[in-house]
Amino acid sequence: VARQHLRDGHPTIGWCLFADGKTLTAIRCFAEAELALLESYKIFSEDESDPESDARAQDTIRALIELYTAWNVAEPGQGYDLKADEWRAKEQFSCLAPAFD
Repeated sequence: VARQHLRDGHPTIGWCLFADGKTLTAIRCFAEAELALLESYKIFSEDESDPESDARAQDTIRALIELYTAWNVAEPGQGYDLKADEWRAKEQFSCLAPAFD
């Protein structure tokens, strides 16, 4: 519904995708959760108009870590642990990056 009324990349679409991704992870629909969370992260990480976007991008990174960790438990040996580690590194890097205002 949000996509019908808002421009591509609008933060509300990112928020809806984030919520969908968290829900899909909880019900073990991992592939669908991945798509939603990756798009959510893209929206938040590229949005310079919303001062909350950095915090929302961080929340999405944590959700991606949770997704890949759960997916690895459900399907070990498929490389999801490595994807979780990649997002952990991004989380640590972005927390250390200086803010430029």
